[in-house]
Amino acid sequence: MPPQRGPVSHIQVDEATVANAVTLLPEPHPDVLNISLEGPDPVDIVAQQIKNSLNLLVVVAAGNSGDDLANTPHYPASLGGNSGALASQVITVSAHDPSGKLLTRSNFGLRYSDVAAPGCAVSAISADGQVARFNGSSVAAPLVTFTTILLHSYGLTEPRAIKERILDSVDVTGELYGKVVSGGKLNIPKALSLVEDVVEIFGDDRLHTGIAQLPDPVGLCGKLIPKLSVRKIAAFPSPGKPGAFTTEVVHVDALNNRLAEHCEDAN
Repeated sequence: MPPQRGPVSHIQVDEATVANAVTLLPEPHPDVLNISLEGPDPVDIVAQQIKNSLNLLVVVAAGNSGDDLANTPHYPASLGGNSGALASQVITVSAHDPSGKLLTRSNFGLRYSDVAAPGCAVSAISADGQVARFNGSSVAAPLVTFTTILLHSYGLTEPRAIKERILDSVDVTGELYGKVVSGGKLNIPKALSLVEDVVEIFGDDRLHTGIAQLPDPVGLCGKLIPKLSVRKIAAFPSPGKPGAFTTEVVHVDALNNRLAEHCEDAN
């Protein structure tokens, strides 16, 4: 039987129920937790429980109201991004459509949503046990959760390190640039390339892996960056400016803080 499109449904869950579910996590606590819920008010008990579990990484759905989280907070989504109160432990996931554009009703935010993942006609098991297709950030988030579990099984266990790996390995696109912190969509094969460097070239569908030969230091965006500090270099055509490219350089400083530099150059 082919998958059926699942109905859009909304389940009301009060704060006490959510808090109770999180506080009842078995010991030892799981390493990764997925929360596909949204609400307008902070759930302080949940936030405190996450904060107390230092090795817990939580993947949350951005929500499906079409809001910019910087202007209209939704929780727990607004705990993530690079500005949320629990940014080092929470990955907030928006949804994109098959063309890679932000799903119309998905929440987003350059400061509070980290990455976009497929959220249109995603196959899942419905309440009646049948395979159905669902839309929204609630089904996009589990794909990121799946990736975090794989990374954890590979030996990457620190929540911040897993999050940075996912953000650094996204496919940066013009459609998502400025909508989410990473500027792009989830790419699981790139995220799992822990040992080798990955090079992706526009117009070439292949991923090239190996050891990149870079000068040391690397001169980018008017700065000299130590080669070993470079995590990602992404360049794509600037919208409406023929011949100009926007470059994003992600690197870490001496204190292992993740930094992103942006510059525009004519080709």
